[in-house]
Amino acid sequence: SLICLLLGFGWWVNNQIIYFMVPIGLVFFAHLIRKINRPNLLIHFCAGLGAFLVGGAPFWLYNIRFDFISFYIFTSASQTDASSHLAGFIDTALPILLGSKQYWGGADLYPNATALLIGTALFIIFARVFWSGTSKPNEKLREGALLFTTYSLGICLVFSLSSFGHLYNAPRYLLPLYVGVAILIGVLLAPVFARSNTRALLCALPIFFLNASSLYPGKWSVPGEPFVFKGERVSKDHSELTAWLERHNYSHVSTNYWIGYRLTFETREKVKNILFQEPRQVRIPEYSQGNTWLDRDIPLVTVPTQGNLVALAFDRLGYKYETISLSGYEVFYNISTPPPDELQETHLLTNSDVEILPSHGDEFTDQLIDGDLSTRWRSAQPQNRDMSVRVILRKPQHLKSLTLNYGTWEHDSPQELEITVISSTNKESIELTSSEYQAICYVFGCKRSLTLPTSSAKEVREIVFRQRGSHPLFDWSIAELEMYSTKALKSLETSPR
Repeated sequence: SLICLLLGFGWWVNNQIIYFMVPIGLVFFAHLIRKINRPNLLIHFCAGLGAFLVGGAPFWLYNIRFDFISFYIFTSASQTDASSHLAGFIDTALPILLGSKQYWGGADLYPNATALLIGTALFIIFARVFWSGTSKPNEKLREGALLFTTYSLGICLVFSLSSFGHLYNAPRYLLPLYVGVAILIGVLLAPVFARSNTRALLCALPIFFLNASSLYPGKWSVPGEPFVFKGERVSKDHSELTAWLERHNYSHVSTNYWIGYRLTFETREKVKNILFQEPRQVRIPEYSQGNTWLDRDIPLVTVPTQGNLVALAFDRLGYKYETISLSGYEVFYNISTPPPDELQETHLLTNSDVEILPSHGDEFTDQLIDGDLSTRWRSAQPQNRDMSVRVILRKPQHLKSLTLNYGTWEHDSPQELEITVISSTNKESIELTSSEYQAICYVFGCKRSLTLPTSSAKEVREIVFRQRGSHPLFDWSIAELEMYSTKALKSLETSPR
């Protein structure tokens, strides 16, 4: 009952104690069946269950009050995902924990390091079986080995079946496995040491060497807060940012997962987070209430490199905004979409208005502007930097905007894109740089479509879409190209920063 009481308390402190509960519970149940007579079996079982509930009383009382909300995170993986999680556990997570691969590393630390580790483990087990020096199996050691086996298999099973199993590249949810591994190695090496120190050292040194190398690969790891984007981390001190948010009565921000939930914690939920970019795991959906950072006046908090992309995308699309540097972040606020233009005689160009000259996929040209998203022009070969699509206007016109729709072929959207326009006076200018395209895709996403306001100060005779990236597999597809022109248009207002 005392063990069950402690397990219940541990369940309240950290749910990862489930890794220990599974083998202990099975051993406890097996002990009851084997050692306790049947009339008392139910009494002992109920006593253990009761002790578990008492130990975790704060957890159960809270969840009874709030509709068992703590269990919402315990979502199970699908059959396909569970298989992928299991493969990741064996191929990636276990080698990382045992030292043959680095945290977040896909390749072996040294050539054949995983094979060396497995070979060493098998050698230790072989040594334990054949060099134990005892003719009869040790009952306690056998029970301990059984407990550890159950423990290890339980961890593997729980991890693979859980929704967290996709984190096998950074297996922090598998750290309890270290407990069993350390004990097992000690138990297995003890009789080898008793027979030969040399043999035991030959077994232990490769394991120690691999673990030390994975933790110290030539330099000390850099301590710090979680990474946000391109090596930039969460700030250590948010006091400047939180004070500014409080002064301006902001109750929500849109930012990275690690920044946002830390702000929520530090402000005791006075500031709630709407996620921006990776990782996109929403812990508390009620914070966003179905809104995004564009739906209302919500500051966008970014690390500096993210801020550069956001500013580039905003400027190109004509967004108005203000920025301020706080706590090491770039904060965008008072964000507003471009004002509607006062247009006259807006016209959607059709096939009769243009001539299309692609560098590849000539046979699909008529599907580029046909008003049907179920058809597409495609390059019919993997994307490369030599690809382009020239659209010649039969009559030069002022362009208001253009939209590239990719339909259901999102994976065939361009890796990088540059758009050039040629005026009626043969002056060539870049309408969209590759950097601007990547920034817009990062901030707003452009896998389904890309809508771009264009300069109408000059008459356009030709538009050239150039592929500036490559992909070994996917071709380049455009389901529909929409171009709007206007003959009379007030000058566009520049967007102040």
